[in-house]
Amino acid sequence: MKRTIYLFLLFALVGCATGSVALVDLNLNLGRIKAAVERAMPKGVRFVSENGREYRSNYFLKIGKRLQNAKTFSRREFARVLVLGDKRPYKVKIDIIREKRTSSKGSVVPTYARTGLNKPMAAVMGRKIMKILSKRRNGANSVDAFEPFK
Repeated sequence: MKRTIYLFLLFALVGCATGSVALVDLNLNLGRIKAAVERAMPKGVRFVSENGREYRSNYFLKIGKRLQNAKTFSRREFARVLVLGDKRPYKVKIDIIREKRTSSKGSVVPTYARTGLNKPMAAVMGRKIMKILSKRRNGANSVDAFEPFK
C-alpha cells in the first residue's frame, strides 16, 4: 500500500514539475515562426530536425550578464524549441536544459547528465521570440506562402 502511494506521489510531482514555456495560438506563417526561433537562439543553432520543427542551440553558460560558449565546461545549458501543430494556430514550446559533466576519465568524449530546467531563462527567450514576431515584415505586400501558384 505504501509503495503505491509513493509511486502515485512520484508521478504527481514529476508530472507537475515542468520548466517549459509555451507560446500558444500563434496564428502566423510557419516560415516566419521558424525564422524568429532561429534568431532568438542563444549562441546560435546547433541542430535542426529533418522536418524543421525541433531546434537546439549551441551549449552556453550564463556568467554574470553574458552568455559564454560552454561546449566543454563542467556545467552547461542549451535551448530546445519545438514548433507544434500541423496547421495554424501553432504552439511553440521552449526548454532551457541544464547539464552537468558526470565523468570524463578514460574516455575521449566527456559524458553529461541532465540536471534540470531553467524556466526563467526560457521565459526570457519566449519574450524575445514574441518581440521578433511582433515586428512588421519588410514588405507590406509579401505573400504568405513561398510558392503560391504551385
